[in-house]
Amino acid sequence: LPQEDGFVKAFDVGDKEGLLAFFEEYGFVVVRGAISEEQTERSVAEVWDMVEEQSVHRVDRADPGTWANGWPIGGVGVVGMSSCVGPAAWENRQSPVIDELFRLLLQTEDMVASVDRYGFMRPTRSVPVAKNSSETEDRPEWRGPASWLHWDLNPWDWTTGDTAADGDSLHDWATPDLSDKPFIIEGNATRRAEVALKLQGVLALADSGEDDGGFLCVPRFHKYLEQWCEYNKRNGSKSFVPLPPGNEYLKDHACKITMRKGSFCVWRSELLHCNYSNASPNFRICQYIKYMPASTVRAPKHRAEAVRRRLPKDFVVSPVGQRVFGLNLLEADDAAVLPDKSEVE
Repeated sequence: LPQEDGFVKAFDVGDKEGLLAFFEEYGFVVVRGAISEEQTERSVAEVWDMVEEQSVHRVDRADPGTWANGWPIGGVGVVGMSSCVGPAAWENRQSPVIDELFRLLLQTEDMVASVDRYGFMRPTRSVPVAKNSSETEDRPEWRGPASWLHWDLNPWDWTTGDTAADGDSLHDWATPDLSDKPFIIEGNATRRAEVALKLQGVLALADSGEDDGGFLCVPRFHKYLEQWCEYNKRNGSKSFVPLPPGNEYLKDHACKITMRKGSFCVWRSELLHCNYSNASPNFRICQYIKYMPASTVRAPKHRAEAVRRRLPKDFVVSPVGQRVFGLNLLEADDAAVLPDKSEVE
């Protein structure tokens, strides 16, 4: 893959010709400067807040001696089973750069932003044994799996347009569900008949180098998925599909997508992908964000209400946020029930 200063080549969002050509060839693209340095720092602090809270305050960010017992994050590095809903996470979702990138790729402004999770991986090499200690140790058991390649779509459904009888379906937001699961898996069951392009994304909140843990994918696989499905028998009906047995050779074609902090990577869902494990003294920190065509949302006003309930008190929603959170739908309803000024004078 093309490199720049030890990281995969990244583009300014204004370089439309360059990033579109790269995306068409490889099925993913990295855009630099999605959020500011200050916003990155706020986001990292918020991730730590979540980790400390979910560990029932057994984990202390300042004390590496507490990072073993009670660590609330699984081996693949995703923070909990609930969406991240702090102010920094919402600010990142309404990033003008991320919005512009998705508008360019999806060719529409009528989109909704996902309400997904943070990702966090502990360092595994030269980890201080305690607070203010110069003694270090390696923790290889914290690395997690080297590869768990998968799709967040069903490749056979996607390529043929067929849907298994027991396959997943898009969530109907009019159906009450107080959990975050509908947000976390949102869009996975989207069919090719509904969208021409299904995208996912990750925002780097720390530098993600070759050894730091990060995003791994099989570039160009969107060009071969249909052929692969013809030669591989359907293996599952759901919208999360691990790489089936007998296809280990594809792991040899997977590439680490190294990124600078503040950069954003978007990829086509046809690409096999996963996290790669952390083998460094550094943390891997990220946020998963994707935009989806609003046309794929069932009961969009109900979804917008679910979003509004999760917004922090006094959070300032930008014009981008009003649109991609769906709040403009609620504003229209609110305005409709307000009396005309002349009626109250």
